[in-house]
Amino acid sequence: RLSHPVRLGGLLGVFLLPLLTTIADPQPAIADTFWAAAFAVVLASGLFGLEVSSGAMLLVFTRPITRSSYVLSRFAAVAAAAVALSLLQLACQAAIIRARGGDIPVDLFAFAAADRAFLAVGVASVFALFSSVGSSVADLFLWAGGNVLAAALEASGRAASVPAAQWAGRAIEASMNPRLDLYRVMFSSPPGWSELLRYAATVLMCLTISISLMNRKELSYATG
Repeated sequence: RLSHPVRLGGLLGVFLLPLLTTIADPQPAIADTFWAAAFAVVLASGLFGLEVSSGAMLLVFTRPITRSSYVLSRFAAVAAAAVALSLLQLACQAAIIRARGGDIPVDLFAFAAADRAFLAVGVASVFALFSSVGSSVADLFLWAGGNVLAAALEASGRAASVPAAQWAGRAIEASMNPRLDLYRVMFSSPPGWSELLRYAATVLMCLTISISLMNRKELSYATG
């Protein structure tokens, strides 16, 4: 994942941009959770598709490895790296804000960290699914297209006062970017356990379908 200079440059840009904004902003605040999704996108694009298009996957499955373990291990590696980078970025932002005389309560920092972690894992699971569908970086185009469609539906539904279109746009956006508001789950009345179940179901469904598609993929000389 880190051997390609373009990917490394993308990660460096994603990491530094909000930090530079925090330094320059007269009233610095913790950046949006979007950046956690950006880390997952840069790391996960072409997760399986690049190995399919390059033929490297044929070599992978000449080893005694199951396709399910291949999918899960690569997903786990990407998700862990995205979460680690997101939390490191958040810690750097908090240090900058503190150095400039601001204050970040511990509970706010903890919930912000949890939001980033859940979003990074959720987006990584979506890319695992999309990368099982096509080759090369088709997953990136599918994810970007889904987000564009979601924004278009929500905007047109709002302009035309069509609630169904707005709902469809929000539903697609939530599917492209599975996230979990831990504060809402814990402190809403009644507790939002259904949101937790929905998030877990989305991630598990993406991984299950990804494994199923990989098991059905025809690869010469593959033993998985």
